[in-house]
Amino acid sequence: MTGRRVPALRQAMVRMLYDPAYVGALLAGPVAGLTEAERALLLRVDPRGWSTDRFRRSRGVHALLDEYPVRAAILGIAAVDAYFSSAAFARCLSTRGSMALEFGPFALGQGGGEITRLELALARARRRERAAGPGLCCRPGVEALTVSAAAHAAWLRIRAELGPDPVAALVAGQRGPRPVEDGPQEHILIEVDAAGELSVGAASDGLVALLAFAAVPAPRPALEAEARRLGCDPGEDAELVDALLAEGLLIAR
Repeated sequence: MTGRRVPALRQAMVRMLYDPAYVGALLAGPVAGLTEAERALLLRVDPRGWSTDRFRRSRGVHALLDEYPVRAAILGIAAVDAYFSSAAFARCLSTRGSMALEFGPFALGQGGGEITRLELALARARRRERAAGPGLCCRPGVEALTVSAAAHAAWLRIRAELGPDPVAALVAGQRGPRPVEDGPQEHILIEVDAAGELSVGAASDGLVALLAFAAVPAPRPALEAEARRLGCDPGEDAELVDALLAEGLLIAR
């Protein structure tokens, strides 16, 4: 076996620890992404070995419920659990990605809607991640997005109803109704400060649009051009960028 195949084998092993259905498929016959030699190597392990930690998948579900409590309240815990048997989870393993960040796009593909977009933005802010590269960009921990006002209001209401321990409430069967997620838009700014405190508030449409543009590092002239496109007069664009740098919403890399 070449060294190049080790990541594929490692990915399969981790997937088997989380997904009994994948173990069953591997036992039954060839599976995509593995050679027969690799499959034979895995078959040498007693199948019971993949399930010695009966709560591994439950802990993964618990972690995602922490990140997406309102989405889970609307669609149910089973919709979160399904992630660990999905191709999206396999891709997360192959890229060594973050489960919380990779679950968001998966949930959106399952009809997650505006509330999922909001909770995905919160997950990004908590991790203070930002795309690599030189230029100006949002400070890690800052996320800007536009969602419907109805979705934001529903998220606030259901999150409050879940209480201080949302996972316990979800496990007890507490659910929230599927909200209406269309209608007038609301522009939201999410910030996580140095102490880890998270705030969610309204902001102007222009500010949110400019910060969303700055999610990926860009040269200062490009950012100023975007500010003008969004309505700044010549001269005000540079002043706005300077102000955002001074406030710490933008950083230079």
